[in-house]
Amino acid sequence: MNNKNFVVNSSNKEMFYDANEALIKGNIQKDIYDNYKNYVPVEPIVRNEKEALLLFIQKSGFARHDLDLYLDTHPDCKHALELRNFYLKQYNDAILRYQEKYGPLCLEKESLKSFCWVKSPWPWEEK
Repeated sequence: MNNKNFVVNSSNKEMFYDANEALIKGNIQKDIYDNYKNYVPVEPIVRNEKEALLLFIQKSGFARHDLDLYLDTHPDCKHALELRNFYLKQYNDAILRYQEKYGPLCLEKESLKSFCWVKSPWPWEEK
């Protein structure tokens, strides 16, 4: 499986991490990231395409949300706004791809064709 399709990287400015690094470090801003003692961030390991897509959704959603917080205090930062909009599009597109292939991620979606929460295996039931 090629996980390269699920890598988010659009940060060409030095002030922000890309979404991959932001998620594992818990912060998108490089200038305020501070290592905690001897903690070494580790990227999650995915076993299949479904997990890779879920991780992509987490990364792009985290980056978008953290940029929202940054824009609360820096509303005139054009680069942050453009990056936030990029991640928002990535996030929404990935959710649509996931739902088309694997079913709904949450009950709030209006387009449920059936109530299929119990039709797929729970994470601990998968091999």
